[in-house]
Amino acid sequence: MQSYHNGWSRQRLQTLVRTFEVPDETDWPPIACDSKLPILQRDLRRVGVDVVRDKTPWVGVVYYTVMGLLYALSMVGWLWSPTPLWAL
Repeated sequence: MQSYHNGWSRQRLQTLVRTFEVPDETDWPPIACDSKLPILQRDLRRVGVDVVRDKTPWVGVVYYTVMGLLYALSMVGWLWSPTPLWAL
């Protein structure tokens, strides 16, 4: 959670967890927050590494863009003619 969402404090995370708490008898592991992570992220930003931008490589961006366009085109094709191509 901490590595993907900058600015989340332990208190904010615990509040969020309490919001979606499921009342049962299961003992869940305690929330673990790394107190050194914000310091590491700050130091990386100082040397020019954007930890948010660098999480998804350009290959992933291209992949999801192409797949999203193909999905959108298939939906447009289906709306145009809802008969599957193999049934023609």
